[in-house]
Amino acid sequence: MVERWLAGVALAASVGCASAPPAQPAMVAPVTVTLEALVADSVAEAFIARLLASESRLEEPDSLFAIDVLVVADGEARRSVPRLAGVGLGGTLQLVTTRVAAVGAFVWGVMEYRWLPMFESDVMRMGVATLVIARLPDGSWRIVHLHSSAPALPPTPRPEPPDSLGDPGRGEEAFGGQAVERSPRMVSRIFDAVDGEKILMMV
Repeated sequence: MVERWLAGVALAASVGCASAPPAQPAMVAPVTVTLEALVADSVAEAFIARLLASESRLEEPDSLFAIDVLVVADGEARRSVPRLAGVGLGGTLQLVTTRVAAVGAFVWGVMEYRWLPMFESDVMRMGVATLVIARLPDGSWRIVHLHSSAPALPPTPRPEPPDSLGDPGRGEEAFGGQAVERSPRMVSRIFDAVDGEKILMMV
């Protein structure tokens, strides 16, 4: 009796397993790559690379900017290299991050960059720039807007004035055959023993 009951349980279990639906794989959302995204990535990558190379060499780029381009760096209009804020003479520009998008005939982007100076006396500068690249009626692409800014450098500490009690310029010089102590902060009244006239001197 017990053996028949166990056999029935095993048969029911096998039937239940056979009738269970197979597990469905996890759904993965497809990534849509649009033509605008491809255009934005291609155009922006090429123009940003040329812009950084031009700024590093301080050479005017060919066919990169539109004739009526608006370039502003740290609130000031610039019409020649360097056009990016924080860039000095010599050194190298490095790209840190970029974000680009395309809408119709325009590609706009935001990039972070750093300028590595050539000389040790200069300091590394970080900057952020927004740029708009437009497709002109002749089909060519040009930068029509470039706006950049860089954090201001900390003020250069001014040298402290010498201690009023100390006098690095103190010394002696001869006057009337006698050694007279002089100081840049003292007014000495010197009496000429020969003609008795008072002479007021700042020494």
